[in-house]
Amino acid sequence: MGLIVSPSAGGSVLFGAKEIHPLPSYLWKVPPGKPSHSLCELPSRLQEAVSRRVVTGVLRQIKERFPDDFARLKDRVVMIRALSRDEFDSGTRGWWHGRKVWALYRDVDPFTLSEEIRLNWDETACGIVELPECSWVTEDGLAANAAHEFGHACTLNEDVEKRQAPLEEWGREAAADWYAYRWGFGRLIGKTRRTRELGHHGAGPGQTVELEFDGRRIAYRLGRDFVYRGVE
Repeated sequence: MGLIVSPSAGGSVLFGAKEIHPLPSYLWKVPPGKPSHSLCELPSRLQEAVSRRVVTGVLRQIKERFPDDFARLKDRVVMIRALSRDEFDSGTRGWWHGRKVWALYRDVDPFTLSEEIRLNWDETACGIVELPECSWVTEDGLAANAAHEFGHACTLNEDVEKRQAPLEEWGREAAADWYAYRWGFGRLIGKTRRTRELGHHGAGPGQTVELEFDGRRIAYRLGRDFVYRGVE
């Protein structure tokens, strides 16, 4: 499979290439040191007051509109902290460091665990959200990045499968955006679309992309429902 990064005809972009039971807190790999504060009950080490205000606003909107999604975030997000400046300067605008259930129980005989844990063996258990401080980006940019990364944190395996993406990475990115749009941050995400790495994020809603397999190009379009479909 080849990777092509160039405009295609018609304004398209051409480039190739179950909810889990909360785990015991003693199994979480929480980063060392105490969080300096909490944002809507989620531990945080963001240092700038404006950053904390913006991210709190994002979390509050999620909590008010979709309390079940917020409850999953509370179960999964063990820390919100700043990106390193080196990561930001390299182009990264947010990061979800998720750990799978199997990673937490890697040294345990799976047949000694509950059926619920074994059924969710490959689901995300917990993780850390990293975001830029607000002095590095605009407030709207930070809100968009936060919504997208919280979308990653909220994503279930079935959410990725529903995207029907030709590449798993694109499926995960589309699932994260599906949550962000669902929570009401679509306009802000749209404003950041031009600065995104297309090979990583995949298509945006209404956008067509092409992948090349063994010299044959196959086009896919991402619908407004964040599902990829083949284009004849």
